[in-house]
Amino acid sequence: MSYTMYDLARDAGVSVATVSRVINKNGSVKEDTKQRILEIIKDKGYIPNAYARGMNNISMKTIGVIIADIVNPFFAEVVKGIEVTCQKNGYKLILCSTANNADTEKKEIEMLVEKFVDGFIIVGSRPSNDNNASFLINLSNTHPIVLVNSFIKGGQKMFSILVDEGKAVYDTLSYFNPGNNLNTYILGDPTWKTTTVKINAFKLFFEKHNLDFSNNNIINCSHSYCGGKSAAKDLFERNLPYPYIVICSSDTIAIGALREFLKYGVKVPEQVSIMGFSNIEVSSLTTPSLSTIDQNLFELGQKSGHLFIDILHGKYPINKKTYSEYQLIIRESTLPKDV
Repeated sequence: MSYTMYDLARDAGVSVATVSRVINKNGSVKEDTKQRILEIIKDKGYIPNAYARGMNNISMKTIGVIIADIVNPFFAEVVKGIEVTCQKNGYKLILCSTANNADTEKKEIEMLVEKFVDGFIIVGSRPSNDNNASFLINLSNTHPIVLVNSFIKGGQKMFSILVDEGKAVYDTLSYFNPGNNLNTYILGDPTWKTTTVKINAFKLFFEKHNLDFSNNNIINCSHSYCGGKSAAKDLFERNLPYPYIVICSSDTIAIGALREFLKYGVKVPEQVSIMGFSNIEVSSLTTPSLSTIDQNLFELGQKSGHLFIDILHGKYPINKKTYSEYQLIIRESTLPKDV
């Protein structure tokens, strides 16, 4: 097998992006690191691909799309929007799923760098302890990156498009106006930034409306159907007074919670109102149908595709964050306003 850029990066103890910067004489690399890479190139007789030597001027018309979970409908709907926009503009996609694993994410990205993709669209929330943040910041010096539904501060060519999830949760609470014996709980995984944003908005609403709040109002669960079932079981076993409201960090959590409450004979929405987040396609097909925050996922994907192409052509937005619209969708899983 031929000696590849990935092999070179491994032997030099650096990222593929750093090797790319040395080959292309683009970007800042420490002199000792640069010399180490050049020595390995000489020792191995490595001949950089013509595309690698000129990748700043040659577009492969290919975008790497990184998602956290290939079976989650959230990602499928966003990627569909990305695909439509990029194909219309002559770009191909290479899709990689990381299974929410930081090491896998880094390896997949380095593999795609070696395939000379033009840049990356990375979809989904980031962990609160983001081990790849510095890696992505450095990578953005040579490769445009669009983060969908997340944000990392810094990065020369790294921009975000996202829904203001904190405001969406606050608006939802304002709609239901919890209080007066109507307890409210939030379900999600606090190790992910998107859940932390929602929880902070939750706390802010309680504080501003002089409502009692404790950590008992936060139910930790995985971002999954099973996580929602587990959280609902936890709430049911507390023998809480009805009615109360459950706001979930995702529709998949909400659907799991809905099924579990119904299994225990809890009346939804008469006893428990359940609110999801995202408006994935299946949310309208549950019984009762799920109330949710519509993040306009397909449109979010389309906008991220347009943003990436703009950045690739040097049209940088003024702000690092671009906010996309959301809408409160009231269906059958929640009581009418102020009931």
